[in-house]
Amino acid sequence: MSPALRAEYTRRAGLAAAYREAAGITNPDRVVSLEPHRGNPELEAMRTAVLATLEIRDEADILRGLDRGELEARALHGQRAQAAAPPDVSRRLRLTAQAEADALRQAADAHIQHDHPAAASAAALAAHLATERLRLEAASTQYEQWSADTHATRDTAGRAAAELRRRGHAQPDHEPHPQTGDEPQPMAGWQRQLEAQGEIELEL
Repeated sequence: MSPALRAEYTRRAGLAAAYREAAGITNPDRVVSLEPHRGNPELEAMRTAVLATLEIRDEADILRGLDRGELEARALHGQRAQAAAPPDVSRRLRLTAQAEADALRQAADAHIQHDHPAAASAAALAAHLATERLRLEAASTQYEQWSADTHATRDTAGRAAAELRRRGHAQPDHEPHPQTGDEPQPMAGWQRQLEAQGEIELEL
């Protein structure tokens, strides 16, 4: 191997090893995290650099490197996140807010017409709807927070399920089973990838 190729190989291997250590990745067949490091821009920058250095195009490339058990684990993680979802009350919130506005308008119209009983009834309805609107707003905030917190998990689960289907496996509805000996290994270890690439470059 020429000095230039050896230096490039060393640079790539060092970058990948530094990232793996910082990210706490111990699986020898895994070079990068499947999910971005949200909230840690320095670690995410390292991950992006490794993806570019090793010419990993996107998450689909990473998913193709996972075995069936790992894919099932991610799909199940998404199922659990979905099962824990609070109710989406956005439609009820819109309808309640509109009904409250209508009741307030009716109360104002009745007051102008000096129809005090109608005005009082509409105002009471508006107050009741306002209480319900506040309750629904709190529930909607909870749902939006859940949606933001689990977006990456659910997105990854969907991609993992799609990869399972591509391989002819049904999406799991149980705990992932351990990897069996006859399970195909779609990707070699990252060290072997770098070594093989170095050998190919040397032949060229």
